[in-house]
Amino acid sequence: MKTGCFIPIKVNSTRVPGKNFSLVGGKALYLWVFEVVKAARDEGAFDFVVVDTNAAQFPSDNSSNLLDDVEALGFIHHPRKPALAEDTVNGNDLMVHWRQVYPDTDRFFQIFVTGLFLQRGTILRAAEALGRGTCDSVLTMVKRQGWFWFGGSPVNYMPGVLPRSQDSQPVMEETTALYGITKASLDKYRCRIGANLVPIFVDDLEATDIDTLSDLSTSRSIVDSGVYADWLA
Repeated sequence: MKTGCFIPIKVNSTRVPGKNFSLVGGKALYLWVFEVVKAARDEGAFDFVVVDTNAAQFPSDNSSNLLDDVEALGFIHHPRKPALAEDTVNGNDLMVHWRQVYPDTDRFFQIFVTGLFLQRGTILRAAEALGRGTCDSVLTMVKRQGWFWFGGSPVNYMPGVLPRSQDSQPVMEETTALYGITKASLDKYRCRIGANLVPIFVDDLEATDIDTLSDLSTSRSIVDSGVYADWLA
């Protein structure tokens, strides 16, 4: 069974220009995830790692550094099709495309560099879970406890029967850092999540996703303060 890890990186970013190349702790954002993916690959989580990027279409120092790092780490450079670099394209579209380009792959993982605190151990747990053959998909999630509403109605409690917050039914939130799915389910559902998923739970720090300038600033503060190093220890 062949397992591939696919990392999408666009040069252009709408909300935070140049986000994937922003410096955090003195190194480019994408390198944080590159390093843990390489470590997980070296421990057998993946047979190969593909970086799907449009960097070659936008020559710059950042683009050159990215492509050099892809080569140095033994990853595969997959040039992003312009049609798949549009803001309307989503993670499912990319998964389906990779399935067509790599037809001999049996398990597809999608990992985003905006989840900079994603850990090697989490990747290994996800790869092991999908590799057992008892589920068709995995994804990283965080549990949220509290009182949640959607569309004007409560979703996890009854206001007239108010339990303690610690006894509330947790709501699970995708961290959008990691997804994995079997080839058969990807073919069937054309989606990165199948019908029989296993959540890979992480804590709030590992659930961090760089989506805004505020997220970026907070992550820099965490790294610079030494809190992240203490968390790793």
